[in-house]
Amino acid sequence: MEQSFRNELRKRRKNRRWRKIRNMFIFFLIAGATWQTWSYVHDPDFAFGSIQVSGTRKLSNDEILQMSGCRRPINIINLSTSKIEKAIRNDVRFISGKCRYEWPGVFHITVIERSPAIYVSDNYGSYIKIDYEGVIMSVTKGVPDGTAPILVGEYLENVFVGDITNNPRILAVLKFMNGLTFDACHQFSEAKIDEHNNLHITLKTGLHIVVGILSDAADKASTFMTIFNELGNKSLDVEFIDMRFSKPYIRLRQNPKKVSKN
Repeated sequence: MEQSFRNELRKRRKNRRWRKIRNMFIFFLIAGATWQTWSYVHDPDFAFGSIQVSGTRKLSNDEILQMSGCRRPINIINLSTSKIEKAIRNDVRFISGKCRYEWPGVFHITVIERSPAIYVSDNYGSYIKIDYEGVIMSVTKGVPDGTAPILVGEYLENVFVGDITNNPRILAVLKFMNGLTFDACHQFSEAKIDEHNNLHITLKTGLHIVVGILSDAADKASTFMTIFNELGNKSLDVEFIDMRFSKPYIRLRQNPKKVSKN
């Protein structure tokens, strides 16, 4: 009886040892397979997934790969969301970017572009493109496009791309423009600060608007938008608006009378 019990005990111990060996073998087998799979899908030459960018057309797939320290072919598993988002924030063309993975196999980047607000000239004949936050977007020899109006009556010097201007007069103009809609700002052809520190706006239609003292311009943004919307809803041929009065003065364009010939 005692011998039989000892034999049974040995058998159980032996089974436990074999069970441990078997479990360890299965563990290392799974770990090895997992490592091989991980290495395979992270291989730079393994192509997987696609990149989608919304909010801009200025960001190519090659730039995104470079931001993440990768190369072609595209393998979205190797892309770093933190590196890409940081690189976009440091790119003067953009305000921010947000990355996320989508099913099936899509790496989606949502970008907010930096929009130009005004062009300001410097003492060397160049034009400086500034966004609504005062960030210097570019410095060029001329005005390359009509995406923003020119600010007349103020100059900048010794600025570089990526700088933020601290010029109080320019910041006052930007504060006024930030109180308007993008559609309204897009209709500006010129902004001007005169010798009396009054802000003037000329629209692309030729309409001249005197906003008033620059330091008070931001407070008049809502009134400006009311006038702007009213002009859009009515077929009035307005030539001049002066907002320096409590009730804005509006002058209609005088059409010359046609003289009939006998």
